[in-house]
Amino acid sequence: GINFPRDLYVALCDGSRQKINAAWYVGSLDGGSSGGAECLIETVRELGTLVMLYCVARISGRDRWERFLHFCFLFGIWDIFYYLWLKVFLNWPESILAWDILFLIPIPWVGPVLAPILVSVTLVAGSLILMKARARGREIRFSRLAWTGALAATGLVLLSFFWNFEIAAGGKVPAGFPWWLFLTGWTGGWVVFLLALRKLPAGTDAAATAGTAPPESAP
Repeated sequence: GINFPRDLYVALCDGSRQKINAAWYVGSLDGGSSGGAECLIETVRELGTLVMLYCVARISGRDRWERFLHFCFLFGIWDIFYYLWLKVFLNWPESILAWDILFLIPIPWVGPVLAPILVSVTLVAGSLILMKARARGREIRFSRLAWTGALAATGLVLLSFFWNFEIAAGGKVPAGFPWWLFLTGWTGGWVVFLLALRKLPAGTDAAATAGTAPPESAP
């Protein structure tokens, strides 16, 4: 089974940051025992989903790169179909610009539905591109500059999701989403990725057949 430390600090369903074992109490304040159960389930569900995806990627991948790419692919697919099935069964969201609380860990992430879908499409597309490159024998090795750019772009996207967390934690709908911040990070991430991809060493037919990177030339 999967165990979570009872003293693990997470954001709960009301937006407050407390120990995970306080979720039942927080939810029961407004919804009784059923509200406590719902709050606990929602809090643990997010942690459980990440652990589940990691385990599948760990089992299916042969090395660290493959496991990482499988995780990104699975996460993106899960997130896209999460919203798809919500629309099918609950007819929500009413539009792709509807506000949603995306995650509660470590603080509430909030934003229009379109934003996480763009991130998920990026994860799926990027992981497929790199998996195809590896299958052709190209070694996945990025420069320090590329990693710095990727981390900076990721930071901007995350910051856009954290931008209104205090408003959301207070139970209010934010007045607006910082699209300028999100799109700067999202677009910048794609630019960094495509430029780094062009610099990857070309594979060989033999390497592509074996599914491994080409051997280095002897000095």
